[in-house]
Amino acid sequence: MRSVQSALLVVVLAAAVCGLFSPTTPAIAQAAFDSQSLVGEWAGTWARHDRPGEVNGPYYMKIEKVEGTKVHGQTESRLGKSRWTGVLEGTRLTFNARQGSSTELSVDARTMTGSVRNDRGVYDLSLSKK
Repeated sequence: MRSVQSALLVVVLAAAVCGLFSPTTPAIAQAAFDSQSLVGEWAGTWARHDRPGEVNGPYYMKIEKVEGTKVHGQTESRLGKSRWTGVLEGTRLTFNARQGSSTELSVDARTMTGSVRNDRGVYDLSLSKK
């Protein structure tokens, strides 16, 4: 009888430890990101990282489709227009657009934040879904 109680205690303790430290417990788990929520129009602003109050303007993005990890879209700002195909890894979207600029954004269903880098500098981006 004592060995059955000991075994039961070990099982209960193991279950408790797994439940406390598992990233998939209901209290800790986050809803999965739906990449299709990116499809549509986005609007926001860009600002030069080292001079945000001086060099800035509106920024528009249209995500046309998401196929697995590939994202197809276009952007428009005072810096120009560009069509691109990017890569979505989790909630990180990266793409290269016109003349060597590279963009990296942290995304969710309603907002995107990140930066564009090109030969003129680094520009901070902040976008919201229309």
